[in-house]
Amino acid sequence: MAKKAKRSGRLRIDIIVVVSIVILLVTFFSYMLNTSLEDVLAEQRGEGVIITHTDSKSE
Repeated sequence: MAKKAKRSGRLRIDIIVVVSIVILLVTFFSYMLNTSLEDVLAEQRGEGVIITHTDSKSE
């Protein structure tokens, strides 16, 4: 009986860890999808930030 009780407790810890990682990933990806780099730079350094890397090609 004692062996089964210990295994049950271990199983609950595993479930808590997996659920925590899933919540962390969902939160991270939702933040990354809803926040642009320009918003973060403007918040951190102010509006006068010079961005040197852009997606547009200068020819």
